[in-house]
Amino acid sequence: MPTPRRGRAQIHIAAPPLRVYELVTDVTRMGEWSPECYWCEWLDAATTASVGARFRGYNRRGRYRWERTAIVQTADPGREFAFTTVDDRTGRRETLWQYTMESSASGTLLSERFEFL
Repeated sequence: MPTPRRGRAQIHIAAPPLRVYELVTDVTRMGEWSPECYWCEWLDAATTASVGARFRGYNRRGRYRWERTAIVQTADPGREFAFTTVDDRTGRRETLWQYTMESSASGTLLSERFEFL
């Protein structure tokens, strides 16, 4: 089955948007929520999300393993976090990941979107 080139998912979370943003941007915890990425680490002495900050994600699907560097594109607390993965060998941008947070009656509507570039 071919891999989709883009996708989107949403979930309601019983927490305010700023708290959701804090959790989503703590990339060291990404392995707790991702079915594919099992670990991330900040690079270049970065410790939090800011535009231009870099981190590396370690991924697996079955026996296949790979890692990618990601560069933060948007870091707007309580509203949006986005990053682009790049191929470390070529520097080519590969995938855009975007998370948006909207206030809702129950807390926050979190939307995740990805697009192969």
